[in-house]
Amino acid sequence: MDGVDLKYREKGIWKTTGVQWLGLALLNIICILFIITMGVSTLTLIVALIIGCNVVLSVIIGTYYLRLTDITYIQLENDMLLVHKGIIRLKKKINYHDIEESRISENKLILILTSGKEIEINLDLLKIKDFDKLNIKLSEHVEVRKIN
Repeated sequence: MDGVDLKYREKGIWKTTGVQWLGLALLNIICILFIITMGVSTLTLIVALIIGCNVVLSVIIGTYYLRLTDITYIQLENDMLLVHKGIIRLKKKINYHDIEESRISENKLILILTSGKEIEINLDLLKIKDFDKLNIKLSEHVEVRKIN
């Protein structure tokens, strides 16, 4: 089971959100064209540049949401697991020997590290079969307790 990638579960809201961000990018492009037709001046160039930055960010975020189910949420390795933390933050690397305790509470798996830090894994973002793989791998290293 080493080197197992657990992808994000399919959710329709992510595709909808991605399309909305791309739609926003398109509207901003239309605004840039409208502003430029008003005449080129320092002010219009500055406004067009700011809106252009918004276009780039909107395309990045929209593309991110559209391909979210292709992204590995949790990567299980021999001695560690890596957790995807978002579009900007790097993956969180967690060595199994650093996990002191793990608990399942509601829809979250909480890993309590020897440092006292807590890492939350949202179980709603995983398929049931993928959660089973995660649970089996974690159980090799630490007891996974369920708290109601």
